[in-house]
Amino acid sequence: MNPELAIGGLEVGDRAVRFVELRADGSVARRAIVPLKAGAVVEGIVKDGEALAAALARLHGELYPLSRAIPAIVSVSPALVYTQIFSLPYLAGDALEDAARLNLRMLSPSDVDSSYMDWQRVGGDDVEVGAPIEALGAFADRGAIGPYHAALKRGGFVQVAIEFGSLSLARVVRAAPGLDQAGPYAVVGAGEDGITFLILSNGSPYFTRFVGWKDVAGASGDGSQEVTMERFREVVGMELRRLLDFYRSRWGGVIGKALVMNITSGKDLAQWIKSDFSLEVFVLGGYQDLDKSWLIASGAALRGGMPRGEDRFISLSPVGTEDQFLRNRVRHFVSVWARMAYAVVGCMVLVYAGLDWFAAHKEAEAVSALAAAGAMPGGAEVEALEARALGFNDLITKGLVAARAAMPRADALRAVFAAGGADIVLSSVAFDAAGRTIAVAGMAETEQRAIAFKASLTDNPLIERVDMPLSAIVSGRGGRAAFSATIVIK
Repeated sequence: MNPELAIGGLEVGDRAVRFVELRADGSVARRAIVPLKAGAVVEGIVKDGEALAAALARLHGELYPLSRAIPAIVSVSPALVYTQIFSLPYLAGDALEDAARLNLRMLSPSDVDSSYMDWQRVGGDDVEVGAPIEALGAFADRGAIGPYHAALKRGGFVQVAIEFGSLSLARVVRAAPGLDQAGPYAVVGAGEDGITFLILSNGSPYFTRFVGWKDVAGASGDGSQEVTMERFREVVGMELRRLLDFYRSRWGGVIGKALVMNITSGKDLAQWIKSDFSLEVFVLGGYQDLDKSWLIASGAALRGGMPRGEDRFISLSPVGTEDQFLRNRVRHFVSVWARMAYAVVGCMVLVYAGLDWFAAHKEAEAVSALAAAGAMPGGAEVEALEARALGFNDLITKGLVAARAAMPRADALRAVFAAGGADIVLSSVAFDAAGRTIAVAGMAETEQRAIAFKASLTDNPLIERVDMPLSAIVSGRGGRAAFSATIVIK
């Protein structure tokens, strides 16, 4: 009744936009990549919104040409985001949310009205009652995130949430098989846009820092824009030491493991870190059948595949993750059922059109068959028999009508003769069926008897009236009276 939405992961980098959609079992269902125009996005800052929107529209066309909008977890460059670890008192429900929001306003590096800010819990869920809760806060300038919203809308995407690449990488690490999640890791991820440094503990990001390739190239201060192996190792060594020192000073522990994700040769970088820092080093390849350049998009897609009610991660968006999803879910629901309604109506139209054509075709076949039968030998005899049958039926109908009409007139004649009795002799009776009249003439014993004959007929319910004026009664010998009358029957 309400089909689930497939929410993918969309990475917007400096060089390309990537989209990954995962199935329920975590395997890759769809993927696509579209290169970006040079200079359209620089270290996460959108310089050419039209070029970004065009690349997203092209990506949309490769994925779902007929879809109206593709929901996605959007991952942007960590260079846009400032993060901070803070502690919260042991609270529950809305009280914890209110406390976190208050801390975010206090920790914001800029005006809160000009920033998007959000938080998420870090560490395990098994916090002792009364113990403080650790949280990761993230802040991003509205002016830097706003162009993403506009480009996504024009490109045919709906952002369910906007996060940054460090969170996406941390999610891929949590999904990595055979990797111990308990101990803290120093993560070094060298990607197409720069190097991400992370502190992960219990699968949660505690600290993140991003260094773009432009900064790596200028680390030596000689003005060269070329990234050499020496400069690369110099920057990695410096940032990694800062990472280890920060963890030691902040949490009072030592990181003994490192995780390397390098788009080129991860083994060389891992060997160098192992020898210089005495860490147990692991190398993370791509996700499923995707190579290392797809790790961030895959991590965002992993978030898209989780139930919306369980999504409590950071979203740097003007609308909360849950509200944005509900809006998109309603649009999807209406769109799906509208298409189903159009399909049902279309099928009904096709069915009725097919039935109409079938009936017309059968009618034409029947007419042709009858025409062919009329030209066969014996057709004239059949037509003559049909005409005689119709004539016979007509005569029967007329006879029934005449019989019904004759019955009341016969009763009227019987009434006339019955009214005469033995002392009246009717010499003539003339019956006009069309005029419904009976003309009688006769001889009565007396004049009074003739008048009584008239009265008897007048009282009969079958007779409408009796015309017998006194002039029609003539007295004769012995008192006998001759009479004549016109009787109108009903």
